[in-house]
Amino acid sequence: MPCCNPLPTIDQWKEPKGGTKGSNRGGILTLLLIPVFIVYVVYYVVDVTSGNVSTSTHIKQSPARDGTNLDTALPQVDDLLCIADGGCWVNALSGTCRYYQQNEKITGDAAEVARFVDPVNTFQVVFKSLQGGQNMGLSYGTVTVDQLFKGTTSRQSSAGFEDPSSLKIYRGDNLLNRVITKFKGKYEYETWSASSTAREGSVDVNNNNCCNAAQVMLSDKTMAANTLQGQCSATDNTPQGQVPRYYQSTLTLFPTYTEIEVVDPWFSFVSLLGGFMGVAFAVFGALNAGIAMMCDKEDDDEEELTTRAHTRQKSRPIELDEMKNTGRHLDTPRAEGGDLYLNSPAPRRTV
Repeated sequence: MPCCNPLPTIDQWKEPKGGTKGSNRGGILTLLLIPVFIVYVVYYVVDVTSGNVSTSTHIKQSPARDGTNLDTALPQVDDLLCIADGGCWVNALSGTCRYYQQNEKITGDAAEVARFVDPVNTFQVVFKSLQGGQNMGLSYGTVTVDQLFKGTTSRQSSAGFEDPSSLKIYRGDNLLNRVITKFKGKYEYETWSASSTAREGSVDVNNNNCCNAAQVMLSDKTMAANTLQGQCSATDNTPQGQVPRYYQSTLTLFPTYTEIEVVDPWFSFVSLLGGFMGVAFAVFGALNAGIAMMCDKEDDDEEELTTRAHTRQKSRPIELDEMKNTGRHLDTPRAEGGDLYLNSPAPRRTV
């Protein structure tokens, strides 16, 4: 039995009760599960810590409110910068007009882009380009989660108009998309992106509070005269003709936002382990059955040869006696169904 020879010296269950040959290899194959299991655990841990984790994705309605606490913070772009050289007038959703000079951050409720009581209301900013041809008055920053398990991120900050790599908001209508990535108990980040939907950019004089307000609130919370009052429709003469002196950008929060939540990998490990063990037992069971069939066939063939040899040895003395009595050679075939032998001389009779 060449394929089965090593097993009796290794497997102490070589002789199971009841003589079940198929279980001869069960012990050794079961022991093989231990190193296979260790390899699987090491691979899983390395894979998880490198950031390959399962996530669940939810689509939720904007803006985010828990339904009970109306003081919950409204969605805000936390890195919004005025980049227009003539300044920016923000028509805040709180009802006041805010003025920010170039390179001033827009913060607090001025950066709110949606209201629970009026989800169709839009964030509006009027900006002025002293040099002309400036089609973007705002820059925004965003954060991207690079490693889901550890929560490592890369941040792109807002930057000035001359910075070609900064994210900017074009004049006209823009759709603001929001993605929240979180790992419960570890981190939560918001990622923003703006998509331009219309680039005409004329100021909505009738619905923009900054066009008619007598005063504006500055970034230091003090009040000042509003130089934009009554000027939203003003134009300037240029070589290209009459062009608007002011442009408007609007940000409309998309009706829904995406929430990506990391599934705790250690809870997932339990379910994955059950599936792995089931597959491993099935594979080893099939391997055990295949080896058992091959080895049992060799056992049967060897047993048959042994039985024939024993039968031959037992019948040898009888055939020798017959040869003496009949004068037949030992290898002469016996006649089928009788006691005489073919091609053998007839037995002699004594009177």
